[in-house]
Amino acid sequence: MIAISGTWSELRRVVSIPARIRDQQWKLGLVQAAMEGAQSALAEGFATETDPYGCRWEPSRRAQLESGQTLSDTGRLRRSFRWRVQPNGFWLGTDVMYAAAHQYGAVIRPKHSEYLMVPVLGRRGRGRARPVEWRRVREVILPVRQMVPEHDLGPRWAGAMQRSANSYIRRTLR
Repeated sequence: MIAISGTWSELRRVVSIPARIRDQQWKLGLVQAAMEGAQSALAEGFATETDPYGCRWEPSRRAQLESGQTLSDTGRLRRSFRWRVQPNGFWLGTDVMYAAAHQYGAVIRPKHSEYLMVPVLGRRGRGRARPVEWRRVREVILPVRQMVPEHDLGPRWAGAMQRSANSYIRRTLR
């Protein structure tokens, strides 16, 4: 035999939970909460210069010279990510042209000549890294600096999304 004890208000609250979970607005709120967790995971990746799986990005020459952060010179890439919530999930994207080259890595070769002219960065005084000379090269290899997960969410993204979703569930289904 199963016995339930409690007040009528507690019973009404428990009985109403399935109806709330089926509600589209509640589902949208849950997706929004998960998206906010993903946003914090993305921000943490840029702050710690690591991919969603905890591996450090290869530092850029500019970041090394300036004791700065890789992929954060102007902050344009970090700020460019946009989100859209849908009932069955959320969409994440950026319109910055060079984002894919960093996400997947790239080999850049000249299209109309034999060489690329690339700056060799250096420092003069206490200012920013500036080109101190130019070199001709046949290609430039950009290492993979993954910002968003591809197949598996990875521990940072999964954990952040789970914590945010759990907080939403606790808040709305108390």
